Amino acid sequence: MEKIESAQNSFLKEIRKKADGRGDIFLVEGYHLIEEAERYNLLDIVFSLVPYASKARNILLSPKAFASLSKQKTPEGVIGLCHKKKNSGGQSKRILYLDAVQDPGNVGTLLRTALAFNFKTVILTKDCAKAYSAKVLQASQGAIFALDIIESEKSREEDFKELENNNYQIITTSLQVNDYFNEETFDKNEKICLVLGNEGNGVSQEAIAHAKILLRIPIEHIDSLNVGVAGGIFMYLLRL
Repeated sequence: MEKIESAQNSFLKEIRKKADGRGDIFLVEGYHLIEEAERYNLLDIVFSLVPYASKARNILLSPKAFASLSKQKTPEGVIGLCHKKKNSGGQSKRILYLDAVQDPGNVGTLLRTALAFNFKTVILTKDCAKAYSAKVLQASQGAIFALDIIESEKSREEDFKELENNNYQIITTSLQVNDYFNEETFDKNEKICLVLGNEGNGVSQEAIAHAKILLRIPIEHIDSLNVGVAGGIFMYLLRL
């Protein structure tokens, strides 16, 4: 079995440099995420402190070499090198659009919730927390392996026009309207893109300008909800 003792090993240096999620490869930590990556055939290598049974290549690391890859305070002793899922090519009838959602925990939670409610395509603007960052991956609990993730390089205006050209009805939240969701009158066969906005500033003006429906959640005793909570409520209501 392969074993690497030194944290300065050239192969590990290359992994640390390239597996940051900006390209085609990224790292995940912990047994659950590695199991999920393997389930979706996206696991290439398992780095571990003790032998790990897997179809993927297993490389044993010394504690120092392992620590050079790990980003967790209390690591489980396994790290997976994964490649990104190829998008399916067609967009689902439910799209989640994250408009500058910047907290990694919120983004990961929203990815997990999107999968639960069949929002199989998720688009992230350039100023979102990065989908393949360690904190987002951890919070997503493996949902990222099943979703079509699009980290958009386009402007919001270009994104929304493209969605409209593909017959998506854009729906977003706004505290400035009094319309509440009416499940009885809503046509669930519509192709929908739900836009969720920045934790402090809400959705962009471009999103509001293109939205066919502006909605708010009826709440009491507090001004607003966390974007992860609000997104979960809306995705549940809009689910297929």
